[in-house]
Amino acid sequence: MTAPDRDNLEIETDEVEMPAWLEDALALRADQMAFERPPEGPTDLQKVARWRDAGKLALSIALLGRQRREAGFVPVSVGQYLRGLAARARVDLGPILRWAGLKDPDAVGAPQADALVRLGRALGMGVYELLLHVRVALAEQTQRASVAVLAAVQDDDGGPDMAEQCEAALREIEQGYEPARVQHLAALEQAVRAAYDGAA
Repeated sequence: MTAPDRDNLEIETDEVEMPAWLEDALALRADQMAFERPPEGPTDLQKVARWRDAGKLALSIALLGRQRREAGFVPVSVGQYLRGLAARARVDLGPILRWAGLKDPDAVGAPQADALVRLGRALGMGVYELLLHVRVALAEQTQRASVAVLAAVQDDDGGPDMAEQCEAALREIEQGYEPARVQHLAALEQAVRAAYDGAA
């Protein structure tokens, strides 16, 4: 290519689309940087380490979110779902859980609502999807039969989708809950919905 050719070369940047997962990672990284300030003096190694960790965390969350979008809804407990996504994305789930404030993803209750919602929203989950995973976790704590097996039965004639089948199976199981378990579920659902509304 001659010099004039290089001078007249036009790069059509509009045709290059940034992957959604990379946009998510950059957005999360920007949120992290908003709470940090560059050092005024010589670079502090501890601050550099925090920035590096924040970047790794943002990328891990973005990769986990991409796996969620690819996998879609799976009728399993929230803890099992998160571990499955992390395995597929090949990311360490521990730092993500600590960021969300969720010590144990298998312990579902009203006190965990804020942490569950923070993580669910970061992964692109709506309140309906998150509550299904939470309700599956509660059902598996009280039932021997796996909700996943009940919900995975597909209708060959074009029946309801996986989430709808899961909800139908849950409603049937929840009819057998004792009053204390019913109250626990109601309080948990209310807390999760309130956390979503507050984070909107």
